Amino acid sequence: MRGTGPTTKLDYIKNEVKTSNISLCALLEPKHAGSHLLRTSLALHIPNHIHCNPVNNHIWLLWNNDIDVNVVDHSDQYITAKITHNSKSFFLSTVYANCDINQRKLLWHDLSIFDPGSLPWLIGGDFNTISKPSKKCGGRPYSNKSMDHFNSFIASSGLLEVSYLGDQYTWCNNNAGPTRIWLRLDRLLTNLAGSLAFPNLKVVHRPIILSDHCPIVAINHEPTRFPRNFKFLRQWTQDEDFSNVMTRSWALNSEGPPLVTLHKKLLRCKSAFSSLQK
Repeated sequence: MRGTGPTTKLDYIKNEVKTSNISLCALLEPKHAGSHLLRTSLALHIPNHIHCNPVNNHIWLLWNNDIDVNVVDHSDQYITAKITHNSKSFFLSTVYANCDINQRKLLWHDLSIFDPGSLPWLIGGDFNTISKPSKKCGGRPYSNKSMDHFNSFIASSGLLEVSYLGDQYTWCNNNAGPTRIWLRLDRLLTNLAGSLAFPNLKVVHRPIILSDHCPIVAINHEPTRFPRNFKFLRQWTQDEDFSNVMTRSWALNSEGPPLVTLHKKLLRCKSAFSSLQK
């Protein structure tokens, strides 16, 4: 989420933290002095916090007591920390990339020389560039050099993009009419160990409401499992036990109105048929 701004924006962040059960939160370009970080921490009911630099405060990181955060590297453009939760550890680099292409080259270099070892490594935030032309809508053509630098960093570091839910663009200049521009500047990347450790990891793009960036939320939920539709297999009728299974299941008494009785008989048959060899 970019900025904390007025009370309405802070209230929005507070509600998102509560409803999404967020344990670790990154605020980018909060536009406040570092002294305001403590007040934000208290308002969000997240007790622990750090910032990347006492001068520019581009990145604020806040986390709950159930998470252990150990900062291993930082600059004006990123914070890399070792995160431990439920005895499992991974590295997280929170990024706020500079608007200047040469400064971003320094960022790509600093990140590319980081060695996570065998641990998962997640890199997320505002990269201030896109990966391909389709990630921009409106305005002049995007710089190929900027995209090449970014894609070279991703490839050389062996990173993969975490899939997302929601609108494909994460930033808008909020202009009206033909001068409006949309870009996908925010994303989450992972190394191979991260994709294996978090197979259900997704990024949710919330609507752009109180900022030029949309809030992004990383979730790692187990996929919802829906019951499979019942299919009657013709080969069951060739099974030597088919007639007996059918007769026994249908003959059992079932109390209730006729439709309820029929439903119960069908459920018994379904369960019994499933035991036949497929």
